[in-house]
Amino acid sequence: MLAAKAAGDCYGIVGMSARGLRDGLAELLNRDNAERGIELRVEEGGLGIDLYVIVDHGVRILEVAHNLMSAVAYSLEQHLALRVLEVNVNVQGIGPPLEQDGSG
Repeated sequence: MLAAKAAGDCYGIVGMSARGLRDGLAELLNRDNAERGIELRVEEGGLGIDLYVIVDHGVRILEVAHNLMSAVAYSLEQHLALRVLEVNVNVQGIGPPLEQDGSG
């Protein structure tokens, strides 16, 4: 799906997440089932989209969310010629920090 591809291409996004938490943890979806992390609504005048994502550790979540909203809206409007009314980003989790090798 276009929204999942646009999300996967955004800086700071580890991947799509399932909508619910399992035992309090977010489930990272692979590319084959990434659409499970997207809810698409047809509303009067256009589309509404809810995205469920896991973000990288250490990123500014607000900036990543704004970039994701813009990228998904732009992609869908350009490819489908449909108006996107809203994009809601639901951060389900934060990815693990990158490992430091200890050498300096």
